[in-house]
Amino acid sequence: CDFRRHKVVDSLSSLSSWLLKYGKIVNGIEITAYLGGATSRAAEDYRRLVGPLLNKGLKDAVEQGMRLRSFNTGILFSSSILQALPSAYLTRLETKGQDGPTLAAALPRLNNLEEFRLEEFGGLSVLDACLPALCQLEKLTSLYLSTTTIFDTQQLPTHLLQLTLFRHNGLYCSDGQTQLQL
Repeated sequence: CDFRRHKVVDSLSSLSSWLLKYGKIVNGIEITAYLGGATSRAAEDYRRLVGPLLNKGLKDAVEQGMRLRSFNTGILFSSSILQALPSAYLTRLETKGQDGPTLAAALPRLNNLEEFRLEEFGGLSVLDACLPALCQLEKLTSLYLSTTTIFDTQQLPTHLLQLTLFRHNGLYCSDGQTQLQL
């Protein structure tokens, strides 16, 4: 486990250095982490390790002029990462929901979002916390929700042009997918 920890720290340090040097040409970042078989404690330890490192790398790159337009993360490491994203440029955000209140608090600041993709998993109801914040995003035109939550679609932003709903039971057994062009 220590070997993996050092490898993650080295990889993120390299990414941070690379972002400082080349961040001005980066349009999008996709962070993936496979934690299959990890206990919830191990996954939380991983988030605690990676979150501050990733946050610092993003924050430093944004201060140096990175104009990131798209950010995709399979794991929302911490709210500070969302705070580090350049709200003036970010138009697309994709995340797997883990902490609804954290995500909901950060969304209004990302007021240039045009596309938002949220996947809930494990029976978590992140969408309930995020719906009011999504309605504040006036430029949001495309919304993809993979959710366990049953909700009234009238709670969604009225200015959407595209809405994709994928309902599952928390284990990705589909009840169906609906895509609406509005």
